[in-house]
Amino acid sequence: MLTLSTTKSGGEEEGALPRPLPPENPSIELHQEQLRVGVRRVAAGVARLRKRVRKETQTVEVSALLDAAVIVERRPVARRPGREPQDGEFVVPILRDEVRLQARPRVYERVYATVATESVRQPIETQARREEVGEEREQIGGRDAEKER
Repeated sequence: MLTLSTTKSGGEEEGALPRPLPPENPSIELHQEQLRVGVRRVAAGVARLRKRVRKETQTVEVSALLDAAVIVERRPVARRPGREPQDGEFVVPILRDEVRLQARPRVYERVYATVATESVRQPIETQARREEVGEEREQIGGRDAEKER
């Protein structure tokens, strides 16, 4: 109830009859909370990209390898020997091709890590306070008070 109390000239409060607010445009300011939405960027985690070395077996065909073998061929000769037979040795070099592998590193692929973002809507429910005015009326003359809201 919005009333003004008056005091008698002797200083004691007169409480029998409440007086309404003065008629010169009485008003009450009502307040409410206004919600403002803001966004701040926070850390949401990390993504770790790891390189691992893996061995794989590969088969490579090598062509045109030379492999040597000694072939001994005997042919009769029609002449007489000029000296006596002796023990002896002939050295015949034997050559073959040998495969040499050399592994050289090379870049075969480049991996890029990017973060894809998308804008999403997210409804947020919260409580905001607001003032409201209710009216109470009091009857004069012994009747019960009537309340409205």
